[in-house]
Amino acid sequence: MGELSVTCSVAVPVQVVQDYLRGSYQEERVRTAATICRGHNSIVRVDQDIEDRRLSFFVAGRDSLTHMHTSGWSWSFDFADQGGSRTGVTISYRWSLLLSLAGMGTIRAQAANEAVENVRGLLALEAGYNAGVRRSSVEPGNPGTGG
Repeated sequence: MGELSVTCSVAVPVQVVQDYLRGSYQEERVRTAATICRGHNSIVRVDQDIEDRRLSFFVAGRDSLTHMHTSGWSWSFDFADQGGSRTGVTISYRWSLLLSLAGMGTIRAQAANEAVENVRGLLALEAGYNAGVRRSSVEPGNPGTGG
């Protein structure tokens, strides 16, 4: 069994982060990209959805040569409300020994890539969320607010 975890903090309320992650795996554009890049779209199963605390997923592994499903991997997002609309997010990936062997040692690198991409996604969420908050707080004609 292998495992990898990384923690980051974003200036976004926990509920917004959880809603974003909850919807991102079902987003049609993501599913289309997965099909184009991988030749198939894996079915992502929600394992746990605990409001403001944890969101975890599982997907069965798929052998690229035989197209048979193998033991899979799971990943989770654990949330910590840090106050002031900040959320700590711990992203963890876990996979079986069988998947490690079938992946010929590449699974940890794949998990690392996924973790980094999830951090990038959270940073993009933070930028968009905070740009929207700033935009909605601007009042036309109010000196110092860009109006």
